[in-house]
Amino acid sequence: MLPARLLVEQNRLLELIARGSSLDESLSSLCTTVPRLNPRVGAIVLLADSQRPRFSPRVAPDMLPSFGQGLKGAPISELAIGACGKALYSGEQVTCSDIANDPTWSREWRELCAAHGVRACHSAPVLGSDGKPVGSFMLCLDEPRELNGWERRLVDFGIHVAEIVIERDRVSQALRESEKRLRGALGIETVGVLFFDTGGRITDANDAFTHERLQPGGS
Repeated sequence: MLPARLLVEQNRLLELIARGSSLDESLSSLCTTVPRLNPRVGAIVLLADSQRPRFSPRVAPDMLPSFGQGLKGAPISELAIGACGKALYSGEQVTCSDIANDPTWSREWRELCAAHGVRACHSAPVLGSDGKPVGSFMLCLDEPRELNGWERRLVDFGIHVAEIVIERDRVSQALRESEKRLRGALGIETVGVLFFDTGGRITDANDAFTHERLQPGGS
């Protein structure tokens, strides 16, 4: 169970997601929250592209923007070039406690981390609804060392929120694609869609349905 402080932040982020914030906005809020909970760490979420050979250009850091820029396009493979790629490739959490002196990392990635004050890092795979890795949550440390107990809780917190954000985005994209196909099949421009749970209660509605309800004469 998450500590009370993390539960408060988790609920705040979930409310932000529920209000319809975009994928990048939600992940940036997550990455901004983590160093507020521990000023000596930073956080980045890296998303894999559809075929998973490289990290997508959609990197969502509020911490160290140029560091995120440097990670764009990083390959995801068994090559030991960095913890983030290895974590996503293997589906397991990976720690590098001393980046500067780790011979398994390429010089390029060691220099990138050194230039941004990242001395150690811990990367954990972010899983999709099918259980397969879709991204990596990366906790960056300002000195060579292992994670402490509180930082491991932050990793669990980051993974959980990131998975919710990414799954909601996936569902939203699927809904938009279904609407597009339905409009094409019916030859109409707008379709209102409602979602129900197993008890028959309305759980969500798309923008078209909400807009229709707000129009004069709407039911």
